Amino acid sequence: MSPNWTQLTEDAIPAAPAVPATSAGTGGVTVSPSSTGREGVVEIRFASRPGDGTLSDLKAHGFRWARGNRCWYGSDTAYAETLVSA
Repeated sequence: MSPNWTQLTEDAIPAAPAVPATSAGTGGVTVSPSSTGREGVVEIRFASRPGDGTLSDLKAHGFRWARGNRCWYGSDTAYAETLVSA
């Protein structure tokens, strides 16, 4: 007996959160909403490897490294915005 699969449409997929992507030209830091659609999660990408102090701060603010996406992700948007403005 085959399983009864529910047919999903595009309407069943939740909209991405309305967090605008921001970037700073001087530091090479880009902050954007989660590419996986997780609400309240932002992704931080650096143009080059950040210093040890920045890495410690990211971890202290609850950010984790996503090897597949090659970015840091977390929910502390206020801290992420300070990286862009620094």
